[in-house]
Amino acid sequence: MNKKGECIRNRSNFTTPKSYHMIDKKDFNPDILNVFLNNDASPKLKLLLEQINLLDAQDMKTSNRLYKHLIFTDVNRSTYGAVAIPN
Repeated sequence: MNKKGECIRNRSNFTTPKSYHMIDKKDFNPDILNVFLNNDASPKLKLLLEQINLLDAQDMKTSNRLYKHLIFTDVNRSTYGAVAIPN
């Protein structure tokens, strides 16, 4: 894969991944993450999270409980991609 295409692929969900965006980092801040999601997240990441919210609403309606969601990505290096999103 050429470097330009690789960079676009790595950055398509998070334009500026920071440690305070990631739940497994000491300085994680859910308020800053929500500001990012509302203003700077990619359309496909927003759509994915909206779909999860719809599934949660259906689960609460049918079983009165919430289930965990796992977001998998094939970007296995560094911190880029939807894998950085806590859910």
